[in-house]
Amino acid sequence: YYGGEAAFPAGWKEMMAAVDKGDSGRFNHQEILHPRGWDLLNFLMDARTGLGRFREFRISNYQLMMDLIDYCRNHAIEQIMMLPDVRERVELYFQQEEKSQEQIRRCATEYGNLVVVDFRQEPTIYAGNRFMVYALFPGANISIHVLAGVKNQNTVFATGKSILNRSSNTNIGELMLEYGGGGHANAGTCQVDNDRAEEVLQALIARITAEG
Repeated sequence: YYGGEAAFPAGWKEMMAAVDKGDSGRFNHQEILHPRGWDLLNFLMDARTGLGRFREFRISNYQLMMDLIDYCRNHAIEQIMMLPDVRERVELYFQQEEKSQEQIRRCATEYGNLVVVDFRQEPTIYAGNRFMVYALFPGANISIHVLAGVKNQNTVFATGKSILNRSSNTNIGELMLEYGGGGHANAGTCQVDNDRAEEVLQALIARITAEG
């Protein structure tokens, strides 16, 4: 769109490849389990990883992203990862890595091609990259994360397709729309009253597993 390789410095090639990779979610199993370099930076800056729930960093993620716009222009990824504001996020990510994986395994239930991760009874949801569930459950092609809404006023169903097993036939956005939510073909959410949560969850499981 902006002119491709001819429009950007040659030194940006690796960075632009990382941007495309992160945008399309083209990570493999090992890159999800053991991220390094640009892959790790992608996960650190993703709000869905959840690092911000555990520490007041020196600067916000937004400010760090603004700073990185300039820094990434003239520095290699190895230098970027050594920045103090990046390092403190790296340390927290790996401090919680094992706890996050154990929590996902403990809270997950498989239903054929679907894995449901129910965090409603968890007082703390540990930080971890959003694709981890697919690395831990490679047989699933789609997931539902069940979460308590704000102040436990409702129940949230966050649904997404696996980036490792791209065989799901469900149009998630259309399915979520049926329950007052929305999204697109590959990801979406809906929120329902707590007293309807189990009924809706069972309906979602039945629909998704039937569609394969």
